[in-house]
Amino acid sequence: MLVGVSRVDEQLDPQWLEAAFYAFFFVELLLLLAGIILTVRGYFGPARHPVNRVFVGLSWAGAIGALVLMLEIALGHGQVLWLNVVASAVMFTGVLGAAVVALSASPWRDLFYSRRSDPVLRGDDAGHGVTRQQSGGGERDL
Repeated sequence: MLVGVSRVDEQLDPQWLEAAFYAFFFVELLLLLAGIILTVRGYFGPARHPVNRVFVGLSWAGAIGALVLMLEIALGHGQVLWLNVVASAVMFTGVLGAAVVALSASPWRDLFYSRRSDPVLRGDDAGHGVTRQQSGGGERDL
């Protein structure tokens, strides 16, 4: 998109532009599919967790949109405007939505901010620096 808008394509070799075009879509699809596969295999918490399900759905939307857009531009030379617009919107929504979910969701965030390295936690702590007391322990105030 940046190449087309900036008109740099008029000054560069068409073979280089074609290689950059396919490299962009290859890297994008590779990143989306890696996120999908790792999430489904439980690397980022339970695969059935609602956040992970939303991430996988948005990633699939982005991957399908990117693939359709790439094929439409490569094979159809961008002549089918409605398909170009729909595929671009699906790709943009899927990639941006998956990125927002990945950066803000708890199962993903826990990998970066692990409580195991928290210096406050010791031994049997409940997770917030304060030990848990179970209710019904037999102590009564008179």
